[in-house]
Amino acid sequence: MNTIQIKLNFFAFAKQDISFDVFRQAFRGQTKQFGYYKAKLPKESGGEYADYWVTFQQQEGFNRFSCTQGNNIYLTLDLIWITFLMKIKASLKEIEYIVDDENFNRFASLIIANHTEGKEVINIEPYYLKVANKFGFLVDFRFKRDRNIPSSRKIQQLSLSLDRNFSKNKNYYSDKYDKIKVFIDRYKDKIFPLLIEGVEYHLETNLFPLDSQSLKTRIYVFKKDKESNSLFNGLKDIGPVSPITKEPIFIFIYQDTQRDLARDVYSALIGEAYPYTFPGMEKMFGVKLQQEGINKIIIKSFSKDDLKIVNSELERIKNKNTDRNILGLFIEYSKDTVTGSEFSPYYFLKCIFTKEEIPLQAVTIERIKGRDGLKWSASGIGLQIFAKLGGIPWKIKPSNEKCIIFGLGSAHKKDETGKIKKYLAYSVCMDSSGIYKKLDVLGVSENKSDYMQQLKLNIKKVISEYLTENKCIEKCVIHLPFKIKKDEILSIKESTVSVSSEYRIEFQVIKINTNNKFFGYAENNSKVPYESSYIKLSKNEYLVWFEGLQYGKENVNKAISNPVHIEFVEVAKDCNLDEEKRNKYLQDIINLSGANWRGFNAKLSPISIYYPEIIAKYIAEFRKYDENDSIDISKIAVPWFL
Repeated sequence: MNTIQIKLNFFAFAKQDISFDVFRQAFRGQTKQFGYYKAKLPKESGGEYADYWVTFQQQEGFNRFSCTQGNNIYLTLDLIWITFLMKIKASLKEIEYIVDDENFNRFASLIIANHTEGKEVINIEPYYLKVANKFGFLVDFRFKRDRNIPSSRKIQQLSLSLDRNFSKNKNYYSDKYDKIKVFIDRYKDKIFPLLIEGVEYHLETNLFPLDSQSLKTRIYVFKKDKESNSLFNGLKDIGPVSPITKEPIFIFIYQDTQRDLARDVYSALIGEAYPYTFPGMEKMFGVKLQQEGINKIIIKSFSKDDLKIVNSELERIKNKNTDRNILGLFIEYSKDTVTGSEFSPYYFLKCIFTKEEIPLQAVTIERIKGRDGLKWSASGIGLQIFAKLGGIPWKIKPSNEKCIIFGLGSAHKKDETGKIKKYLAYSVCMDSSGIYKKLDVLGVSENKSDYMQQLKLNIKKVISEYLTENKCIEKCVIHLPFKIKKDEILSIKESTVSVSSEYRIEFQVIKINTNNKFFGYAENNSKVPYESSYIKLSKNEYLVWFEGLQYGKENVNKAISNPVHIEFVEVAKDCNLDEEKRNKYLQDIINLSGANWRGFNAKLSPISIYYPEIIAKYIAEFRKYDENDSIDISKIAVPWFL
């Protein structure tokens, strides 16, 4: 197969040799001043580096140093940004660009269209593409919504997530590409070349191409290790990996006026309402919904006072059925707060059920009453119920055998100013086939130093306990979300080095960013790359497409999501990870995006990152109804958060 190129959303400078003078002073613990940079630069005597205070302006006590782009990449990017900022302020009208001087992110938003709802912009920022040794600018389209305008379908349309008919935008990639062409036509010649030390630096007209490589497509595994490429048909024809172990009790919670809707849900779940799209819980999952196994809690309204009856009824049902799996099923309007109120009936009940260590499944009235009712959603609801009852619907054929994965998440509590007043971190454990194992709290404290110490100790403890109980494990991977702080990463690295040396297993720490600044375009009409393709950005960085074109089926029949940025965090300096091993870890990350038990067409995001995001949302909502944070989220053995 010929090498396929993907154009990164990056314009390189046509000329790359950047030389400039700086003024520096040896760093000896002096207080930083405005306009100073702390940077590592080579000493006069040779190649050895040292820390300096650096400025681009002559200062007393600072010595001139002739710098090349390779002496310090970040300092070179600082200079490019300063020069670029001066150029747009001198060359453009104020109504043509937006720069947030108070933001640490160094990018400008160039306006390409104005609307009542907001502005179409191209975000542009200096960037060094390590794999090609090129300086230039990353560019990406965004719709900047007016803060005074509420979210709407029109805004989704302007953001390109919906097309002109307000359907999912199948032309998302080509539409974004067209916006970049508008930027080139309107702004390139106004802003470039940049003048650095008397030398002009022009921007290339075309996006920078990189050779792509391909990973394998996901393979789903069902009962008795039989494989299938289809989730629904695999479950229906082969059966789930593992059935539930106890006969379940269901608690239907609804208003008396919604009794008919509750019957509709029951009819759909037993397979009577839509047998062609969902044959029922028993045929699909081996779970019987018998009338004698159903309890009902009828509520007067969705108000907080009227919902409190659920608490006492739940306690009674739980005490009566200690040997049964229990699941609540709530017929309600929406998971969001009630209009004009801060109260959410769903999260209030979810909080109550989670405190009692019982999973809750919600079904919205809008979904039941929709055009097709539960025709297309009943199977997804059934899937979540099955998993929450402890069943394993499917797993993924892994790339790394005998491998355990921990996805880390945080739900720090902040005050009105955004300052953290309580730290909370947790881990979601799964194996490389995507089977959920457990949830652990890693650190909880109002004091940052205490939290960091807990984080370091508990990561080691949680991993060590699992390895002691499962001696066959040979590899352990920690997946980190993009928003995790540097000091947290340092604690994680210290813990993994300690565990790795003690248990002599292969350890990897990988950062996964599903909402990143990178994008890429294929050389075809749709501009969509093939599914499972990736490009390399540096030694440790990759841009991977979890969705995309299928070989032999090049037509785009659905909206394709953004690529995912993946970075291998070097745990130790002597860590030598060859490309074959890296590909296996990348393959498992793609695989985990197919292990999402929230639905048959659930979001294609690695569950090691996606599940912690969901949990963080629940914790934030629980705090509204449980101010003391008394819920122990690690106690429930099943994935209650689906």
